[in-house]
Amino acid sequence: MKITFFTILMFFFFGKAFSQTDTLYKTEKIFSLIYIDSTNEVIEDDDLKLTYLDSNSLSFETSEYDYITTRWKPVVHNIKFDKINSFGYKIGTDKGSIIGRGALIGFGLGFILGAIEGKFNPVGDNSTKPSFGGRIGTGFLFGVAFAIPGTLIGLICSIPGKEYENVNLKKYQTAKKFEVIQRLIKKAIKINT
Repeated sequence: MKITFFTILMFFFFGKAFSQTDTLYKTEKIFSLIYIDSTNEVIEDDDLKLTYLDSNSLSFETSEYDYITTRWKPVVHNIKFDKINSFGYKIGTDKGSIIGRGALIGFGLGFILGAIEGKFNPVGDNSTKPSFGGRIGTGFLFGVAFAIPGTLIGLICSIPGKEYENVNLKKYQTAKKFEVIQRLIKKAIKINT
């Protein structure tokens, strides 16, 4: 009797310990999902946080505006795999970051060149040595002037870039969707950490 009980207990324990069907996640907002909701409407969501994954469904967190409290609040959704059409993950920086970096680089370069120049003197008479305030002021003016083309270059560079790598899952059965999504999650976490 003891051996039977011990065997059943070990089978149960090892079955749970080595099971790969349930996974609790707390990822960053790096996932994209296209799914069919309860009203049969196709929903596209980006910047999702995964919270839970099992062999039949996945849960993700998104922010929704609450009109009563007038605040954004996190909401967790659970979607069955048969409702998922596409799953993706972030592969590049967002367009705002690219544009912001271009502007920052332009401003920094302009500020350094302006501070080296010392003062903006269109006439060209080198009558006085530039003061510290003159160097800072000229650096600021040159920085603003160089930030504009830097922003435009960042804007142009961000146009062809795609932010998410999406995989169409419509053709797969539930078990295969689970397998593919697990693989994509591991790849996404590796790329985005």
